[in-house]
Amino acid sequence: MSCSSPLEPIPETALPACDVIIPVYNQPHWVVRCVRELFRNTPRDALGEVFLVDDGSGESTKQRLGQLAEQFNQVRLLRHEQRMGFAEAVNTALARSSAPYVLLLNSDCLLTPRAIPKLVDHCRREASIGLVSPLSNNSPPLTVPMPEGFNFHRMNVLLESRLAGRWMDACTIVGNALLLTRECLQAVGPFRQWHGFGYGEETDYQFRAAERGFRSVAALDTYVYHAGNQSFAADPAAASTRLLNQREFFERWGKAYKELASRVPPEAPAEEARRALQSEQGPLRGSMMFVLPTLDDRIGGTHTVADLCNAAALEGLDFQLATLRSADRIFWNLPLYFSPIAFPSIEKFLRDSRFHPSVLVATSWDTVAPVMLRSALEKRPWIYFVQGYESYFEDGRAFVPFLETLKAAEEVLTTSAWLREMASRHCRPPIRILPIGFDDAVFFPRSGTAEQKKIRVCAMARGSLAKGQPFLLEILDRLSPHRERVEAVLFHPPELQIPSSWEGFCEKRPLPVLRPELAEILRNSDVFLDTSLYEGFGLAPLEAMASGCVVVASSSGGVSEYIEDGVNAILIREVNQPQAYVEQVLKLEQDRARLGRIRKAALETAARFRGSERYADAVRMLAERGAEAAESRPSSQRAGASGLKRLVRAFDMLRTDFVGMDAGQSAVGLEARVSRLEATVDEILTSRIWRTLRAVGGVLLTLAGVAGKIRSRLGLMGSR
Repeated sequence: MSCSSPLEPIPETALPACDVIIPVYNQPHWVVRCVRELFRNTPRDALGEVFLVDDGSGESTKQRLGQLAEQFNQVRLLRHEQRMGFAEAVNTALARSSAPYVLLLNSDCLLTPRAIPKLVDHCRREASIGLVSPLSNNSPPLTVPMPEGFNFHRMNVLLESRLAGRWMDACTIVGNALLLTRECLQAVGPFRQWHGFGYGEETDYQFRAAERGFRSVAALDTYVYHAGNQSFAADPAAASTRLLNQREFFERWGKAYKELASRVPPEAPAEEARRALQSEQGPLRGSMMFVLPTLDDRIGGTHTVADLCNAAALEGLDFQLATLRSADRIFWNLPLYFSPIAFPSIEKFLRDSRFHPSVLVATSWDTVAPVMLRSALEKRPWIYFVQGYESYFEDGRAFVPFLETLKAAEEVLTTSAWLREMASRHCRPPIRILPIGFDDAVFFPRSGTAEQKKIRVCAMARGSLAKGQPFLLEILDRLSPHRERVEAVLFHPPELQIPSSWEGFCEKRPLPVLRPELAEILRNSDVFLDTSLYEGFGLAPLEAMASGCVVVASSSGGVSEYIEDGVNAILIREVNQPQAYVEQVLKLEQDRARLGRIRKAALETAARFRGSERYADAVRMLAERGAEAAESRPSSQRAGASGLKRLVRAFDMLRTDFVGMDAGQSAVGLEARVSRLEATVDEILTSRIWRTLRAVGGVLLTLAGVAGKIRSRLGLMGSR
């Protein structure tokens, strides 16, 4: 097994340009992200032509690729009229490429700063290298998982700092980001198309190159993000194709592969990187830690926090997302550019010593108490990020806890002017609005405005009265007799019964739905119905506007941040009057010119709320606060800090006494100690600060449980 030694990097100015080939089959949102990060993280002089090869994609993808070609002058757009597969897509671009280096890049792969120059650097160091792959979060067998709290940019920084200039021979290189030299390409020739549309072609190429004396290596100092299996996720034949190609590969290259694997274990490069990270990994000091009760993609506020942390990861900032339950990711199906931190209990969260955020952020009333406790323990500020008027949550059951947590807040962020006004009635500090928006890689309008015979209505029944589900069903039922003029698409919970009389009028789609699927439906709809009784911001109507829909929405509060009634959308103020919605939909069907005017204004409004820009602004705003907190001297005089510190100290004393007890200790001495601790706890429980903390029973139950165990053990010891 061969491994390079650390070397000084070659100056970037000495590196020749590298062409990039990105085969594309649908998934336009990933192509947009991929190209954006490619140009953001590659020095201009190091980048040659970027070939986007459309391998028979649908209209939305064609439209998006055309926009990228207009936006970036180095992009060259190539098209196959029908799908031909990975190898043919690569060969189409290779025939037009002339740069000394070529990077094959999957459309669901995000590069990190200087990834291309580093890969080129390895080839320049060793003339025998013909192919080089980076490490990744999802590139078997070159996978190095992100530890909890880390993002893919941080992984790249750490590997670059500890393994700069290092590479290892690879038993199996990976094609999601694969750099080839021109010498290797000329010697080996084009890629061979195997069965199906793509699997194993790069490994076949690796062994063809080896026959001609070219080595394939893994770059230990370079890390990229790879979502994985995006183009083949909907291909029913993908699994069988994979098995067929594996069998054919081993029939052709089995002997050579076994010989190489005996010298170069497949996992060796990834293991080397993991050892380097593990041996030197110290406490992670991040600027922000967002604390969620759960990580669930069915909850809108969770999406916002995840989008913020994703945006921070793209900026190379250390924002962590923590949850207070260990199995939360079971409900998360969206891409995360970082690894969440799952604390199994509040106690584990309080006792954690791995992470030292400059600022802690509570994201709901039931995370405020744990955040306040840890804030007092570490003497760092905390922020309450209010994304909804939580007094209305759970049919009003959260009314008192929410008001109490707002009163205890030191800093408050929110997402809309309406929500700021509502929260300011109960809040002492001024409230800042954090700019958020829609994912503009996913949501965009269809090209052209061809008029359809029927008007198409899209709606989401989101499973609760708060989201207006019963009113929405009534609206659709009243529209169903007009099926010669109107058709509908309804996203709904699987358990919701849909009237049989809607057959032929309403297309049914189950929830939850992934954003790309929702976006495709919205692009092909004319009207979006929203019947929520209240919204802190209301992301769904904004996504619909960005997709070219005319929104007919209830006057639910937060939507006033971007909706102007009668100009870019239609607001219904009688939210419990279904006929008001029906009348507006039918008027739009009759007056297509008005529908077009509102649609145009909606798109102009949405352009001001692009998530790629808004979240970048939000991240900078939060990063500045984090930097300010990191530089300032920790304060112990904040409101409630002394009471919180006493509570934490009492908690520590209870734990220490319980753990340290044994049969040889004096029961009388322990009883006196417990009495003293009980007095401390009583003082806390009667204090003003506990009015906030009592909203979350976890800490109180932990204290009571530990005290009860001490008493029980005292009783047992006394009986001896």
